[in-house]
Amino acid sequence: MAGWGARACGAVCAATVALALAGCTADRDAGDPGGVPATPTTGVTGATTPTDGSPPPFLVRAGGDTVEVRPFTFCWRTMCADGFPLDPPTVTLAPVIDVWAPVEMTRLTASLAPADEAGADPSPITVQSLGSGWWRVHPVAESGQDYVLDLFASGRGDMAGRVRLMAS
Repeated sequence: MAGWGARACGAVCAATVALALAGCTADRDAGDPGGVPATPTTGVTGATTPTDGSPPPFLVRAGGDTVEVRPFTFCWRTMCADGFPLDPPTVTLAPVIDVWAPVEMTRLTASLAPADEAGADPSPITVQSLGSGWWRVHPVAESGQDYVLDLFASGRGDMAGRVRLMAS
């Protein structure tokens, strides 16, 4: 009876692992966004690893534009700083926006608000992990309207940044 129990347990464990792997594969295939951008080694305007102790910037790619978005608030390694985005960089509003954050950041959240409505409540938007520090954001926005996209990455530290999305 003890031998049968071990075989049954082995079969159940194997079936469980097979189902789990099949589920992971199905989810990955069903939601595969394709086209994961290459992991940056340098940014648009310089090295992605600043020498002042701050984290590397977000990279934001939208509508053929790529900009660095320096975090205005962060806790990174041994340094924390708080600030406010006075003059965020600008990209063209696009239906798909790719964002890179340092790989130490294992989560990204994003929200969208009209740029010209001070104090407007931001709307959370869907973020999809592409791997290697890349995330895909699908902003739902009215055409002809400018927006601000707020980004918050967390994991081994955290960082917040803002980019302005200009209507084309």
